[in-house]
Amino acid sequence: MKRMLSFVVVATLGFASFVTAQTEPPAEEMEMVKRVISLMDHPLSPGLTISIVDFRKISRGYPKEIREKINRSSAFVIGSDPDVIYIDSKGEHFLLAMEGSDFSSYVLAAILEHETKHTQGFTECEAYDRQLKVWEIYMGRGVVTGKPSMDHAKFFETTRNRFCNAERSGR
Repeated sequence: MKRMLSFVVVATLGFASFVTAQTEPPAEEMEMVKRVISLMDHPLSPGLTISIVDFRKISRGYPKEIREKINRSSAFVIGSDPDVIYIDSKGEHFLLAMEGSDFSSYVLAAILEHETKHTQGFTECEAYDRQLKVWEIYMGRGVVTGKPSMDHAKFFETTRNRFCNAERSGR
């Protein structure tokens, strides 16, 4: 059975209202995602849909390269459906946020900031730039601290630089 949770974001209120689901999603997942959205530095666009899915199940049937990319992601946007952000229900940070990890909740919030840039037509370079800037804001506020937050900042910066260099060189 395909398990998908979708909801439309009401940006002016800063929270999500759940409008459709193929199966009734656990209330805990809905609450966790609402909490993550509330941590975001920028509001989500009105009409944006968030779908929580098991990436391993939805990637079946795709070519190996695409499957691997999907399975390495915590969230993604599909170009043909730019108003939907898919979040992996089996991803490390999703599961840790479900257990109450504030750190992983902020990681997911930064990832949603990244994916939101894609829904607005921005490149990987620009999306990672936003993700890094938001992460630095979280660090500045002291809501993410220590070596794990520095490691994430370095990862976001390295990844951003790789994509920006590739985009500049036309690859």
